[in-house]
Amino acid sequence: DYVKANLPDVGYTRNEGTYMTFLDFSKVIDALGAEELQAMYDSSAPDRAFREWLVYNSGVYLNPGSAYGAGGEGHVRLNVASSRIILNEAFDAITAAIRNA
Repeated sequence: DYVKANLPDVGYTRNEGTYMTFLDFSKVIDALGAEELQAMYDSSAPDRAFREWLVYNSGVYLNPGSAYGAGGEGHVRLNVASSRIILNEAFDAITAAIRNA
């Protein structure tokens, strides 16, 4: 619900039976400028550069989806096996970083 309400450009599909989920940040990466991010962070893939941007701007470190094979491009992996308080803090930081970009 948080992602839908606060991060409308981020795709999310609820997983079943796992604590890992993939969030589709493709639209956000495109809006930030994929090529510029890659050049800025000297990265081989836009989602890897976005991860570095996200760490710098929000303090939240997520795993790039491209590390998990084809189809993961533009996504990040999030471990949701945590308390709602921690997840809300992480999502609040991500939301603020994107809104301030």
